[in-house]
Amino acid sequence: ASEEQLLRLDPSTLRLERRFSLAGSGYEGDNLAAAGGGLWADGGDELFRFSLRSGNLVRTVSLPGAASSTVAAGTPGSSLIVGEADASGVGAVQRRDPVTGGLLASRAVMGVAAPRVALSGAAVWISQPTGMLGYVQLLSLPRLAPVEPSCPEGASNRTCVDGSNGLRAVIEAGRLFVTDPVGGPTRNYCADPANGHVLAALRLPRPQQDRLLTAFDGVIYYAATAPRGDEYVKRQTMPPACSAGS
Repeated sequence: ASEEQLLRLDPSTLRLERRFSLAGSGYEGDNLAAAGGGLWADGGDELFRFSLRSGNLVRTVSLPGAASSTVAAGTPGSSLIVGEADASGVGAVQRRDPVTGGLLASRAVMGVAAPRVALSGAAVWISQPTGMLGYVQLLSLPRLAPVEPSCPEGASNRTCVDGSNGLRAVIEAGRLFVTDPVGGPTRNYCADPANGHVLAALRLPRPQQDRLLTAFDGVIYYAATAPRGDEYVKRQTMPPACSAGS
């Protein structure tokens, strides 16, 4: 209860293979990204790089002034994208060297916390809560430039979507999944990650409570609230149009 730990598990049996304590590091993150032959974890004002072979911590990269951070990597791990922000929400989306963590490009953003980031090919999707509202926007590698020239409030398009603070974009199974607890079918959908073109609406049983976790092999996995406030992991068939092979 007093410290965060990174656990390495056998993927078949879930047997614990390695435990690494992050006590005293200021770790506050919940994101992992495999890039540059290592495993990156976000840690508030630091990034941690672990060896995929041994599980050892091999590098720590400082994020000066950051109070929150997020990380993402694309397939096959040749790019590392970082979101970071200070305690007042002033921050940036950054492209960093996937091996050293060195800063390569940066774009300023403003919100209430670090933007969540997702990466597919040359498409970088950010999810930025701003207080009462939030937005999802498409940026392009390598300079992190917006694909559309602006992201006007109340004028959503396929590369820039306005919504609530819960609006989020993730890359799963080769598709972009946009979810918003109060968004209905217009803000809960799968799309082409390259351009945001909507492919199919997502229809979770209780969209204001159900939370998308991941998707693969034609199945969507989501967290559903249990009667006593806990959560179950449930599954439903993915809409056929959301399959990357369709």
